Amino acid sequence: MTSDQRLTDCATLIDRFLERSIDQNAIDTIYSDFVKMYHDEMSIFLKEINTTKRSKKAVRWTKRPYWDEELSETWDQFHKAEKLYLRTGKHDRTYVTAKNDFLSKQKLFDKMLKRKRRSFQCSQVYDLEKANTSDPTAFWNHIASLGPKSSSKIPWEVYGTNNEILTDHDSVLNKWKYDFEGLFTPPADKTREQTLFYANIKQSNKAREDSLNDNEINVGLNVDFTIEEVRKMITRAKSGKAPGIDGLVADTFKNERSIALLTEVFNCCLNNDVIPTDWTGYHQPHTQIW
Repeated sequence: MTSDQRLTDCATLIDRFLERSIDQNAIDTIYSDFVKMYHDEMSIFLKEINTTKRSKKAVRWTKRPYWDEELSETWDQFHKAEKLYLRTGKHDRTYVTAKNDFLSKQKLFDKMLKRKRRSFQCSQVYDLEKANTSDPTAFWNHIASLGPKSSSKIPWEVYGTNNEILTDHDSVLNKWKYDFEGLFTPPADKTREQTLFYANIKQSNKAREDSLNDNEINVGLNVDFTIEEVRKMITRAKSGKAPGIDGLVADTFKNERSIALLTEVFNCCLNNDVIPTDWTGYHQPHTQIW
């Protein structure tokens, strides 16, 4: 950020962040202008790359339900022909033969992939229509099976006193209850070491609870961020990583003007108890990167 216009924009943004009362709408507007300023700067000095173009190369979808051995064999033949074609020079006598072989195998693979996919989709539609007319329960079970598979079952198995596996519902709950009840409860015949251990736990818990209400201890958590703190974190950030939802990478902020501006952003959020909406929700990722 070396142009006079950008320096003026930075000073204006800092003044806006220093305003006393900023609500959610105001912080969203200011942060939007903040991001736009960086995007405008990057569009001038950095090369723009369009990432929306899809590669024409076939993708091996081995996890698709319609993928079978025939497709795997056709893919391998197509891939070998492609490698041979790319290795052959244009002035080589076998160049035309290698190219035609590659194009024919590519066409064969694409046609087979589309045919397998259409056949699978038609079978899915047929099963849905059949289940809808004959058995509504089967229809909705089939609908549920189309979604992503997830399992959150708790294994109802514990070891008993004789190392046997217990699967009974009441036995499992009683075992859990017994183990957790005695986790921090001293036994009746405790030793001196156990007595000191439980006493230290109680003392640590009491000190931790008291510190939550001690304003003198927590006063350091509510002070403004310093430029040194922000500079330290920005310097630690790795270079060459993907941008966030706002399209900005860590390398963008590795300069003194950006560090000073970021410091005002963080302090504004801290002092007004608001953060930009972009930091809390999902947004469509940018299709262009720098």
